[in-house]
Amino acid sequence: MIRSINSYCRSAVFGGLVFSIAVPFAGAQAGENVLWYFGGAKGHGTDAAGPVSALVTDQYGNMYGSSELGGTGCPGKRTVGCGTVFEIAANGTESVLYSFTGSTDGGFPEASVILDSSGNIYGTTTRGGAFNEGTVFEMSPQAGGGWTEQVLYSFGTNANDGSIPGDGLIMDSSGNLYGTTEQGGNLKSCLDQGCGTVFEIAPGGAETVLYRFKGTTDGWYPVGNLIADSSGNLYGTTEYAGNTGDCSGTGCGTIYELTTGGAKKTLYTFQGWTKSDGSQPTAGLIFDANGNLYGTTRGGGNGPGCYQGCGTVYELPSNGAGGFGSEEVLYQFQGWAVGGNIDGAFPWAALLMDSSGDLFGTTQGGGERCGCGTVFELSPNGGSYNESVLFSFDRGTGIGTTGFSPENSLIEDQSGNLYGTTFSGGYRHSGVAFEITASPAQKQ
Repeated sequence: MIRSINSYCRSAVFGGLVFSIAVPFAGAQAGENVLWYFGGAKGHGTDAAGPVSALVTDQYGNMYGSSELGGTGCPGKRTVGCGTVFEIAANGTESVLYSFTGSTDGGFPEASVILDSSGNIYGTTTRGGAFNEGTVFEMSPQAGGGWTEQVLYSFGTNANDGSIPGDGLIMDSSGNLYGTTEQGGNLKSCLDQGCGTVFEIAPGGAETVLYRFKGTTDGWYPVGNLIADSSGNLYGTTEYAGNTGDCSGTGCGTIYELTTGGAKKTLYTFQGWTKSDGSQPTAGLIFDANGNLYGTTRGGGNGPGCYQGCGTVYELPSNGAGGFGSEEVLYQFQGWAVGGNIDGAFPWAALLMDSSGDLFGTTQGGGERCGCGTVFELSPNGGSYNESVLFSFDRGTGIGTTGFSPENSLIEDQSGNLYGTTFSGGYRHSGVAFEITASPAQKQ
């Protein structure tokens, strides 16, 4: 049975996050199995296309996700479709559960969905809704088959409530949903689009803005899914601001904590493209069992194969007293086969950790074939980490191609197999859902 890991341990209070113990890959070479070619490759002319989100699973091994494009189309808008929510059943059959119209029901979802204990699905769309600023939606299974979608909240309802919720949600034990918007909150700053918000949606649909980002040293453009500790404090990243040093005036990004009382703390400010610590953390965070935080940056580091750096994997260690120490860079990606380096470049997605402390993730670029992305593993080795490329994606279209440009995190089953999606490649460059298989020895 496949289990989803959104964070490792301290977030147990949030019922939308599911955890598991996995078998490590131990650095060996792995193979890819394409589970589904999106875009109508199997005769579904209104299939999902362009999945940006990670997959999640239910107790039966069925996987769910959203696609930014595809579906039955957008009347009067785009022929490529306004996006979908889809299911890949345990037997390998894919079904589109809902096609967005780009109107009041929402459109162009970019985030992972979550499931509650009753099987309802929750997610966000970046556009659509009553004011075309995005939505929070719920989908409920019907007794006779099929699903019903309802919009819980349309952004733009209030002047400063946020806009473009591009990332996923988490749910607490009372059914409250928490997430971020990339823009909005204050329309007179951060390039006049607003600096972004952290919000809460109550079960009845009422929205509360928990925090409005201010830009500059405070950070702006919050991206990546939130996580929470056992006290309900929220943790996340902003892609920009914090420090304008090396990042062309936009700032290099931050890690922040939002306490249950609404106080926001900047835990770390990234230093920039030419520094070793990384820049532009586009991914959410994970905890380990000791409360240490782990994440990725899509740029920065000292990798020679990329302009402005190839990205990093980092740790923000807990100090054991409710705070955190200085950032530690665990790995700097080297990039585009410079000097024989094929380790990957530009990790956009959150990490996954197994019981041995091995970290797994994806890079959008790099690798040994066409610079089309990788699945990687970092294994602790004393005071450092060894990186292994488990799979390198390849460019191409049609049945039989690997897909390329993975943009989100992985899930794994109890045998150590990894599952994810690519935004492009496959049939008509519509992306694929894939499995990276562990060797028989690793499954023992």
